[in-house]
Amino acid sequence: MRDEKDTELVKGSRCSVRFGKTEEVSGVFKGYSMIGSETAVVIDCDGTVQFIMASHITSIKIIEPANSEIKKKKDEPGVYYG
Repeated sequence: MRDEKDTELVKGSRCSVRFGKTEEVSGVFKGYSMIGSETAVVIDCDGTVQFIMASHITSIKIIEPANSEIKKKKDEPGVYYG
């Protein structure tokens, strides 16, 4: 049985992202970013960083969860929707 922490997409997790009609990339999740007013998921694919618009993502498969527990700082800003 999988641990609940294995189902969280956190920095350092290896994942596969499907987007668009047939596109798919695999790599290490680096976090989120804003492109204009849109949120993007940032994936490092063997040294190439890709920004994938969150609205175009159809599925995310966690291949390998991050090794260490990453604690979020209280003063670290999250993604703002306004």
